[in-house]
Amino acid sequence: MYGVTIVTPPAAPVAAAELRNRLRLNSPAEDADLDEFLAAAAEQFEDDTGRPVLATGYRQDLSRWPCGPIVLGRAGVTAVAAVGQYDATGSPVPLAGSAWRADLLTHPARVALSATPAAVATAAGIPVSPVGYVLFTAGWATPAAVPRRVRTALMLLAGHFYEHREAFHEGTLSELPSGWATVVSRYKLGLSGDLGQ
Repeated sequence: MYGVTIVTPPAAPVAAAELRNRLRLNSPAEDADLDEFLAAAAEQFEDDTGRPVLATGYRQDLSRWPCGPIVLGRAGVTAVAAVGQYDATGSPVPLAGSAWRADLLTHPARVALSATPAAVATAAGIPVSPVGYVLFTAGWATPAAVPRRVRTALMLLAGHFYEHREAFHEGTLSELPSGWATVVSRYKLGLSGDLGQ
């Protein structure tokens, strides 16, 4: 199994003022709510697709070294900053750049190791877990780089939250606008299981 943790959060993909204009609201009094709905829409997009909207830094921890390449658990990967393993104290130790190679052109992105790192154990002889990590960035670089259909879908969903506030209750969505699934299906990562990790 692997775990993916956000290290560097993304910026807002759409400004509240843009959504306010779309909804034909005259006053910025509700901009804080609109920002919240836009953030919820961006989170929903990532949950549904496995792809962040704007550049987000991640750390993917590995419970074991895979037999093949390390498959990264987000779509839209633009860079791999480091690959490393954890030492006996649980501290991260980067591997040399020559020890791994990133393939960002294949979907999903992956990292190939030139050799599997040796197992590490604590002073008490307990195997260290997680064994390693990958630091990477995924998402479109700027709001202008986000495809129009994604920006439109985010505003559609945020507007839906605004118009039908009961649709988003205690973190649970009871309904989504009809165009949402069409856009999401085009950007879905499509991974399941532990991918050998």
